[in-house]
Amino acid sequence: RSEEEEEDEEDLGYLPRETYLTMRRLYMQMNPEGKKELPLSRLQNSPNEMKALNELFGVTIDTADPKSFKRLDKDRTGMVSPFELLRAFLPDVQPHLIKAAMTTYEK
Repeated sequence: RSEEEEEDEEDLGYLPRETYLTMRRLYMQMNPEGKKELPLSRLQNSPNEMKALNELFGVTIDTADPKSFKRLDKDRTGMVSPFELLRAFLPDVQPHLIKAAMTTYEK
């Protein structure tokens, strides 16, 4: 890749593009139907993807631990969107920054 190309890509430090794209890919693996949100049970039944997400973000969300797992479903709908997934894995990043990153990378 040329240097000019790299400058076009805005990389937000709190959520690097590669990290975001990897998260999207894992989310899509768990979401073959392409729904906006996934049921929590789907995450519980996707140990490989969850392990990969834990390693990706360096945060452990244990699907076997209800307290840990609840972090994925802050709005208590039983469904998890990519945004909620990111919020759970990036607890120190403000939600509006996560939304900004998603908007930037989805262009």
